[in-house]
Amino acid sequence: ACEAGKYKISLGSYDCTLCARDTYGETLGAESPTSCTDCPAYSESLSGSTSVLDCLCSPGYGYYNDSCHACQSGKFKIRPANAICEDPYGIGEGCYVDGNLSIACFNGPSGVSVLVKDSDTLVVVSEVGNHVLRYINAITLQVGTLAGNGYVGYADGEARSAMFNHPVAVATSPDQSLVLVADGFNHRIRSFNVSNSSVSTLAGDGGAGLKDGIGTSAKFDFPSALCFFADGLKVAVTDMYNNKIRIIDLLDRQVTTLSTIGNPAFRPDFVYPAGIAITTGDVSAFVTDQYRSEVVEVDLSDGTVRQRRSMGNVLCLDGSRRQVDFAFPRALAISGNFLLISDSDNDQVRLLDLRSNLMSTILAGGLDKPQGLAVLEEQGIVIICNGGNHQITVGLIQNRSNHCA
Repeated sequence: ACEAGKYKISLGSYDCTLCARDTYGETLGAESPTSCTDCPAYSESLSGSTSVLDCLCSPGYGYYNDSCHACQSGKFKIRPANAICEDPYGIGEGCYVDGNLSIACFNGPSGVSVLVKDSDTLVVVSEVGNHVLRYINAITLQVGTLAGNGYVGYADGEARSAMFNHPVAVATSPDQSLVLVADGFNHRIRSFNVSNSSVSTLAGDGGAGLKDGIGTSAKFDFPSALCFFADGLKVAVTDMYNNKIRIIDLLDRQVTTLSTIGNPAFRPDFVYPAGIAITTGDVSAFVTDQYRSEVVEVDLSDGTVRQRRSMGNVLCLDGSRRQVDFAFPRALAISGNFLLISDSDNDQVRLLDLRSNLMSTILAGGLDKPQGLAVLEEQGIVIICNGGNHQITVGLIQNRSNHCA
């Protein structure tokens, strides 16, 4: 007879079929998929589950009064579990303490990326106040230091002896072998090697300027954000005070400047570009223009400025549309057909549907000057550096609001 969590429809010498994901089967010798019962609302299970106890509240939903409920604004849950929603990472004061969430604290978290190392998922955070790279283990919820000794300066070498000066952004390579750092006031791109836990300089000679070249012969003026191309062989950098996009070829460390071409309908340049995200297929890049409070789309093949957005249209519940202006947009991330925008001075994270051009709000309450963004695609989660209150916040991408009130 088929075990619990399985069924077999007809005669024959073949194995029993597992109950589908998000269901469970308690019956022995079941002969139909109808023997598999759906998990309760907002919960999920693995294939072949045998009890309702195997149904765990989905990310973004906490377990209260024997059922799953959406996390309240300002709280989150990052993985399936029958557990309550959690407060943001960090105690909310600017300081430097590793350890469990009850004592850990950050100082100016600015950039964030996700690194899968061995069996651990690490949320890597760059801190401009502590001049280090920190990590949060998404499984154990322990906070530690990945690289940097906490002092302002410049030094390569063993990770915990390395020194940074305002590491404003991080990006993890697609193969999970490198974490690149936009080391702002060192005017360099630094590289953390995952396999040997060392820090080296990928590009930049340390002096502010605009110069193409190989590796440390090139110059930047406050690199502010990075994004890998899909193949992991190139990385795009927003060079803030040069008002340029730079491209680094990781094979030969050649640094070049993407020359933007002004469409007659648009202004061709950026003023203080602060965030960047590359679309699927490396077709174009979205860049935040902080001075003008715009999001600019640039064709990566020839530098043509395709579109500039200073606002988005929100479709309200009553069918009307409301215009929402950006205010000092900072970081960007892409999830499918959506562009996520940390709308820093509005204290919100926006979600722009690139197909309909309609915008919604993922998270408004509890944010203070949101900075870096990182997406966990499988869980449908966005991780947010909440710079103003020194915390790391998590939002569920599908939990979005029209925010028309």
